[in-house]
Amino acid sequence: MNISNRSYFCVAILFAAAFASGCTRDPNVLKQKHFAKGESYFQRGQYREAAIEFQNAIQIDGKFADAHYELARIYLKQADWLHAYQELAKTVELSPNNLKAQLDLADLLLAAGKIPEARNHAEIVLQSEPQNAQAQTIVSRADAAQGDLATAVSEAHKAVQMDPNRAETFLNLAVIQEKSKDLSGAEQSYLKAVSLNPKSVAALLSLGTFYQRQKRWSDAEKQFQIAIAVDPQSPLPRGSLAGLYISEGKMDSAEKVLQDAKSSLADNPAAYRMLAEFYLGQRQWDKALAELDSLFSAHPAWLLPLAGAFEF
Repeated sequence: MNISNRSYFCVAILFAAAFASGCTRDPNVLKQKHFAKGESYFQRGQYREAAIEFQNAIQIDGKFADAHYELARIYLKQADWLHAYQELAKTVELSPNNLKAQLDLADLLLAAGKIPEARNHAEIVLQSEPQNAQAQTIVSRADAAQGDLATAVSEAHKAVQMDPNRAETFLNLAVIQEKSKDLSGAEQSYLKAVSLNPKSVAALLSLGTFYQRQKRWSDAEKQFQIAIAVDPQSPLPRGSLAGLYISEGKMDSAEKVLQDAKSSLADNPAAYRMLAEFYLGQRQWDKALAELDSLFSAHPAWLLPLAGAFEF
């Protein structure tokens, strides 16, 4: 390579390096890089790492609506309702056409008892998508929360017509029918929800709890057992089955279920604490103290939710 060619080559290298350096300092490039890393972490279930990346993207561009929404989704999964609300509210402020965010916000507001606000966000979705069954279901739930069960049932039937293959719409209809004392209709709606999604723990537990309220003990037990088989790593079906046995006065059976939960789900704080909570509820102080001592030795941080469980 002669001197002239070498000079041109060096200039080209320097130009390329300067260009690359400029790209890495481009805020749009940087925020998208953090966002992509956050999405990758989210897909792998690494929510803490994902949250950091989305927060980094937001620090670069506070109006980055997609990053606000993904951060909200993480908070929802972590049951951090306050921060989820803040991020969802920011998302719909920046991007009103994000209908998923509108629905997530409506659900959160409804759970918090903010009925008119929840309905407003659901109706925003229905203006854009008149056949959106999820939004229609929220409208129905809002009516039920305000005590207008007749209208709520009508709205729930509309949601079913919009999407007759969605288990959640039938669950909502079932709940409102039960509140309206239409027990036969409620049972059929619960059964339909389970048939549409036999792997839905929520549908199975809802049907089982319905049977429990009707004192149909064996039917309830069957649904809770199926739910345990569907999701053996979740403490909720096991807790529901133990609660059923307690309602029946079968304390030995309830105790065994909770002992099995402690053994099978030893790394799950909620499952591990259930047996201690059972003994506290039954005022079996010696057994409760033994469980608490064992729990403290293995996982001291897990005792914090039990701090208010004692009654004197």
